[in-house]
Amino acid sequence: MKISKQIKKRITMLYCALLVFILMWIVYEGAKTFIGNGSKVQQTDGFFSQNIGTFTLGSSFKSPFDIPVRTNKDSSLVVKAKIRDIVANVAFKSGVNYRDKTYGTIYNLANILRLLSLIALLAVVIVMITKVVRGSKTGDVFPRKNILYTRIIGLLILLYALLNTLNRAMDVLSVSHLFEKTAYHVSASLSFTFDTFIIVILVFIFAEIFAIGNSITEENKMTI
Repeated sequence: MKISKQIKKRITMLYCALLVFILMWIVYEGAKTFIGNGSKVQQTDGFFSQNIGTFTLGSSFKSPFDIPVRTNKDSSLVVKAKIRDIVANVAFKSGVNYRDKTYGTIYNLANILRLLSLIALLAVVIVMITKVVRGSKTGDVFPRKNILYTRIIGLLILLYALLNTLNRAMDVLSVSHLFEKTAYHVSASLSFTFDTFIIVILVFIFAEIFAIGNSITEENKMTI
């Protein structure tokens, strides 16, 4: 089976588009990772201030619908809201660590591993883009190494998603003690989104398509 130049061109364009979107996603996620909740801000008397994030309140916090949103002049329509999420800020002196020691250590470790997985993912994507561009010039749009690289990308995306989930949970747990003996109870959970798994499955499907294309290319070479 011979692959026409037009099909090769379309495959190259689609694969480059996939890699570019993955690259854009890496840059976006990397920016969020590096920026985080913002840097600490110097205040007076040796204090610092830092935003520690947005928290979803636990089910134990029964907030009534008592926050006015809208009311008609004749009071025929009244809309009120309740507190579900809060944005917290912490003030602390220099040298003071406001995070729980155990959860804070896991949080920092997960953050480092998450950054390393992003760097590895970025490196693999750059190598693949280079090989795809070179392959489009030589007509080899199914280089064998890219099959392995595509599978590695799928595994790295899955690893990053797992580390990101762990990081978020540890982030909440490491500061949950700050809300003890208050009316607010923040909740932490390991949550996974379907879109991440869909992306990973699609990447693996693309790897299998690459493997089939590579086999067809090898057969064509043998035939010639």
